[in-house]
Amino acid sequence: MKDREQMQKVGIIGGLGPEATMMYYRAIISQFQQHQGNQTTLPELMINSVNMYQMFAWLEKEDYTAVANYLSQAAQQLAAAGADFVVMCGITPHIVFEQIQQPVPLLSMVTASCQHAQKLGLKKLGLLGTEFTMQHDFFKRAFRDAGIEVITPNS
Repeated sequence: MKDREQMQKVGIIGGLGPEATMMYYRAIISQFQQHQGNQTTLPELMINSVNMYQMFAWLEKEDYTAVANYLSQAAQQLAAAGADFVVMCGITPHIVFEQIQQPVPLLSMVTASCQHAQKLGLKKLGLLGTEFTMQHDFFKRAFRDAGIEVITPNS
């Protein structure tokens, strides 16, 4: 494990909803402490809490450019604050993942989830999510390309 001065700093685009942000924050701390072997060390990370209601309003209007610009700005603010890489606390924002401009790597939860499903040898998964996630193909496409079927409930 790298010493504290060399560890990468994670930036979290949060507030997409706050419950998920808290869950990811706690999980990152837990895993970090587990790898460090003690409960008195904390990772250096920052959270940029964005307004999910504003993002959903743009999604309702299908203004994907506004969503991408908003999330790009959030990622750039985290990079300016010292983040080495960024994650988003929500699947829905991945609708515009390819359009988000960032000066540091932006990790995809869709890609990570797909890779984990492949590692587990899964062939068929169920997906529950926001209306936007369920109605768009961005999540299913990655899995389909990997030979994994994703099932969503009907309306």
